Amino acid sequence: MTMSVAVESQSVQDPSEPLARAAVHRPRAVIGHPMMGFGGSEARVMWLIEALKHDHDVTVVTTGGWNLAALNAFYGTNVGADEVKVRIAPFPALARRMSMAALRGACYQRFARKIAGDYDLRISAYNLTDWGMPAVHFIADFSWHRSIRERLDPPTPGFFYRDSLLRRSYLRGAARFASPSGRSVLRDDLLIANSQWTRNLIKQSCDVECQAVVYPSVWTEFPAVPWEKKELAFAMIGRISPEKQIERAITILQGVRERGHAVRLHLCGQIENDKYGRRIAQLCRDRADWIIPEGRVSGARKAQILAACKFGIQTREAEPFGISVAEMIKAGSIVFAPNDGGQAEVLQRPELLFSTVDEAVDKICATLSNPEQQETLRAMLRQRAGDFSSEKFIQSARVHLVRKPPVHAGVPAFLRQFRKVVIGHPMLGFGGSEAIVMWLIEALHRDYDVTVATTGGWNLDALNAFYGTRIKEGDVHVRIASFPFPVKNMKAAALRGNWYQRFARRIAADYDLRISAYNPTDWGLPAIHFIADFSWHLPIRERIDPPTPGFIYRDSLLRRAYLKFAAAYGSPSGRNVLKDDVVIANSHWTANLMKEACGVDCTSVIYPPVWEQFPAVEWEDKRPSFVMIGRIAPEKQVEKVIAILEQVRQRGHAVGLHLCGKIENDTYGRSIARLCNDRADWIIAEGRVSGARKTEILSRSRFGIQSRGAEPFGISVAEMVKAGAIVFAPNDGGQAEVLGHQGLLFDSATDAVKKICAAIAIPSLQLELRGHLRRLGFKYNTDDFVRASQELVDHSLSREWERKRHNV
Repeated sequence: MTMSVAVESQSVQDPSEPLARAAVHRPRAVIGHPMMGFGGSEARVMWLIEALKHDHDVTVVTTGGWNLAALNAFYGTNVGADEVKVRIAPFPALARRMSMAALRGACYQRFARKIAGDYDLRISAYNLTDWGMPAVHFIADFSWHRSIRERLDPPTPGFFYRDSLLRRSYLRGAARFASPSGRSVLRDDLLIANSQWTRNLIKQSCDVECQAVVYPSVWTEFPAVPWEKKELAFAMIGRISPEKQIERAITILQGVRERGHAVRLHLCGQIENDKYGRRIAQLCRDRADWIIPEGRVSGARKAQILAACKFGIQTREAEPFGISVAEMIKAGSIVFAPNDGGQAEVLQRPELLFSTVDEAVDKICATLSNPEQQETLRAMLRQRAGDFSSEKFIQSARVHLVRKPPVHAGVPAFLRQFRKVVIGHPMLGFGGSEAIVMWLIEALHRDYDVTVATTGGWNLDALNAFYGTRIKEGDVHVRIASFPFPVKNMKAAALRGNWYQRFARRIAADYDLRISAYNPTDWGLPAIHFIADFSWHLPIRERIDPPTPGFIYRDSLLRRAYLKFAAAYGSPSGRNVLKDDVVIANSHWTANLMKEACGVDCTSVIYPPVWEQFPAVEWEDKRPSFVMIGRIAPEKQVEKVIAILEQVRQRGHAVGLHLCGKIENDTYGRSIARLCNDRADWIIAEGRVSGARKTEILSRSRFGIQSRGAEPFGISVAEMVKAGAIVFAPNDGGQAEVLGHQGLLFDSATDAVKKICAAIAIPSLQLELRGHLRRLGFKYNTDDFVRASQELVDHSLSREWERKRHNV
């Protein structure tokens, strides 16, 4: 899907502010919601306004229920009346006094399509809206999908909603009045799920991939109440309606009380005067000594109640996310919920999840009777709470929504010609720099005509599987530099590199923008260069990885002649690539070393894309083993990892090692193979892994390790962090930046053994390290890389247009 925002003009920026962009007018965004009330999806509306209001003119479209003061109070937002416009969809006056959800929805859909063209960005905050134009849809529940809805919440229609000729006629009429556009919203637009559970269910039921998971925003303004001063009570918050199964919560807590725990229940939600409401009201009256019906609460009152309760409970199964569960966690409660739906993803711990009433009573009583377990659960939930903050929601939402426009989508005719982008890589394999190639294609192919230039290694299916991309053959062109036959099957890296350089210069003028995905390339024209490592800089390379050249690579007259010939064949253009072009570092460590060794200020730091589709595996279900992933090459020092873990095992910790990487049949590969064979009882040589096999190994290992010092970034370290492992690495290079904790970074093998043994033996330290890495892991993701790359390319092409326009 291509979604762009028109920009009338763009100015040339100073190189010290490479991503700064200025637009004459603010883009217009519309956020749609069928009917504003006080549920989870309305929280999304309010926090989307907060996310967009500084950069966009924001409008909300709905059929009713807009009360800004009440919504701000309920959701903790601070939206000013001048920061949002509201458009109310026309709705028949007679129907306003009746429920008539189908007709209301049809009126909303019809109105949304009518006004869609007035906006640059269209957002559905509550499930799918057929805008008739490209849009972003936040999936909140499955009320829009009849078969899933009836499976999750079997209907109890009553008189008005029973299947009848009259009701079928009404629904057909409402659907016809909605006047569908004919677009396939599910397949053509961008879908954002509110949990991995929701995402998986959409894939399973609709065969559609949601492009992302963005957890809803949970207001965090809860007073800090010491645990010993909290009430021995449960809070339950949300709509009082049949699918929430309020009576089940009452039954569970009745059972807990019968076992000698004098707990109370604060029931927060409006009890309506309908059949279900009257039933719940009667249950509350019959238990007035321990159930307090609080009504609908918001603002300070809501915060006070939730923060004052030690415990929380929800009883609806298959909750797509469970925002009330997350709210109670943020308030400092230990929360129990069914082991199904997004709420299981929120809580994670088996001690907090139940399948039956009896199991719930057992687990609640076990926790009430065990203060040590309470402390452990509180620490875990306190760390988990950071995943559901309003700040995190705003950050994640902006990644998908605040997309700077491709320059060719603007009005000026000059801009429309800048569409062709080439991404260069000397030789494609399966390392970190190839991830840059693949995710650059993902970032750019919808807006630009993208080509990859290389000397070989292009295998789209294998690359997609390894890096988690979904690039199709038609999304990218490939140009292979023809390589001399006599040396085609030899390594000849210097000759291959200079052959590639020569080819890059020959084709450079065919493209409007040139990008080097792996270190500097002398294109002979302005370009962007992603610095991946220092293999191109001899003094730094020999300092970081002292050479062990062997016979072929030893310094000799023949080798010097070969290198001189290769360099001459490369035919340098004479441009100062580092000084004249845009240089992007993959870490602050890399940027600092570029400054120190080359006197070059990198334009910016963009962390490499880290694929994050790892299943959530409980810590107790993970193997007490380590994983090491990456190339099996001398600079990776695999033998050092084996020596460290050998000592850890000698200290009584029976850990294993999953070694993920292809062991080649060269001198180094054979030495590592022998080490693995001699320790086959605890080392598993997995070979090169990708896709489901890679995610399974990483997500099921408790620990990860790397041993190469001075790693420029350490993408494998970031991957293991994303998979939920506690990862150890040398205290040097970009990986120290990735891990950011002295308990995980070592200066020697002895130091590594000491820190690993401490993390294995001390559960509280494990908990601390896991919480730290979980929070840190958000920094390393594909979404941020895609956004930063799009802005970088758009800005660079804008500058090129300005340069040509002024004949610079």
